[in-house]
Amino acid sequence: MTKNWFKMLLDGGAAGGAAGGDAGGGGAAGGAPAVTMDSIIPAEYKGHDSLKAIKHPHDLVKSFIHAQSLVGADKIQKPSDKWSEKDWDGFYSQIGRPQAPGDYKFEAAPEGVTFDDARLEVVKAKMHKLGLTNKQAAELVKFHMEDTARITGEYQQQSEAARVKAIESLKKEWGPTYDNRMEVALSVVNKFATPELQKLLADSKWGDNPDMIQLFYKVGEAIMEDKSDGRGAGLLVTSQAQAEQEIKALKQDKEFIEKLHNDQGAGHTEAVERWRALHQRAYPSK
Repeated sequence: MTKNWFKMLLDGGAAGGAAGGDAGGGGAAGGAPAVTMDSIIPAEYKGHDSLKAIKHPHDLVKSFIHAQSLVGADKIQKPSDKWSEKDWDGFYSQIGRPQAPGDYKFEAAPEGVTFDDARLEVVKAKMHKLGLTNKQAAELVKFHMEDTARITGEYQQQSEAARVKAIESLKKEWGPTYDNRMEVALSVVNKFATPELQKLLADSKWGDNPDMIQLFYKVGEAIMEDKSDGRGAGLLVTSQAQAEQEIKALKQDKEFIEKLHNDQGAGHTEAVERWRALHQRAYPSK
């Protein structure tokens, strides 16, 4: 009876073993010689790199079956540090990299987030060079857009909080004159600042800086004082703001102050009436 050679190959030993060999009872007491890798591999293939990891005939059979299952399937070679640029290009194409940088397709940017088209083309070229698939590239861009939207939202919230705090601080300092003084400051900006400067003040939030507002107000105050003395072009402000400036000017007018406080002197009644009328215009809520 012929021995089961395939079973011997898998077991790595004789089929009959020490029990007596084949049906004729022949064979050595120790059975047939064990089947080893060295005994079944032809001399010209011994030492081949692909066989170094196979230690037992059983592993050889498993390797053969696995190789057969891959016949006809797309096979992707494992990357190597020794690859040339051409090798990498071939690998990237196999895993699904778009044919050209311009073939990448991304989702629309969230509201409030914009991309510079020229910059985006540079990013696409870099992604293509790195071998990113469209899915990988799209996920990275999506992450960047969402993170940018988050940072932008946080910045806007912080800016608005700072603006409100600055206005409250200025209101506290200026008290009832706040509206009038803000009007004077804005008049200076509208009259003398170029459109580019006005845009810069708005975009940079410098226009909400209390020190900047106070500077514009002081400039406007000086202009209005010059106007009251017959100098300068003046500002486009309401009578309320003008009244406040006139009150400040009269406080420095010794002759007027004397008439205002001397109820026995000439011009007292007129001075009191003027003073009252100016305060009504400057501070209508009082």
